[in-house]
Amino acid sequence: MGTTRRGRGTRWPTARRGHCAWSPADLPTYGARVPARSPQDRFVPSSPPAGSSPGGPARADGGAAGAVRPRRADARRNHDRIARAAVEAFGRRGPEGPRLEDVAALAGVGVATVYRLFGDRDGVLRAAFELFFAERVAPLVLEAKAGSDPGAGLRLVVAGAVEAFADHRSLVVAAKHAALIEPETLDRLLGEMADLLLEAQRLGQVRDDVVVGDLGGLLMMALAVSQLPDRLRNLALLWDGLRPGGSALPAPEGCRHPSAADGGAPPV
Repeated sequence: MGTTRRGRGTRWPTARRGHCAWSPADLPTYGARVPARSPQDRFVPSSPPAGSSPGGPARADGGAAGAVRPRRADARRNHDRIARAAVEAFGRRGPEGPRLEDVAALAGVGVATVYRLFGDRDGVLRAAFELFFAERVAPLVLEAKAGSDPGAGLRLVVAGAVEAFADHRSLVVAAKHAALIEPETLDRLLGEMADLLLEAQRLGQVRDDVVVGDLGGLLMMALAVSQLPDRLRNLALLWDGLRPGGSALPAPEGCRHPSAADGGAPPV
């Protein structure tokens, strides 16, 4: 796997074809990549620094900028209960989502506790999506990497993500429309998928002009496909686009191929 530098002290995994390397900046929904964490907490939201608000950095309007897990054991338990209740409540109420009073009742806490820990409805929604993602989507990559067939592993991740998105349609759509899907959450997932992609390309299972950023686009398409009645059929069409033998892909935005840089023609 190649690496490319971006910013101070940060190294990103990349899948390469020539000089074309992925970074989260290549995708409009992605932001700066954070350093990798240990396997145990790779997909778990960070705890706030000492002295910070339990609900995240304060906003000008007095709310919290984001939901993070508090340090105190009792507050942490309430935080997790509320996030889990929100996942369930979104499944019950549909696209419009639950009221915070409904989430609080389902979690067995007062609504004041919800506001204290999360600041506002967006904080609850963000935490609910992160919990869903950590429990339903992230484990797919770890399962895939434990197998012996990287191509099948990539299919497992994408197909599993489609089914998970479909099962929690209301939550996922609400988080997406509110722009609450954290860039670093998806970024860490792509970092884990890079090894699968490179090995699948080595074995000739995936076309060699695919870069890791293409997997990000594939996941975004999987999110859209998950809302369709023929999602398995549409997923098969998406996957066929990764197979070797198709028409040459345009270079990713901002990338160049070494043969073109040297005055030669790009490969066909």
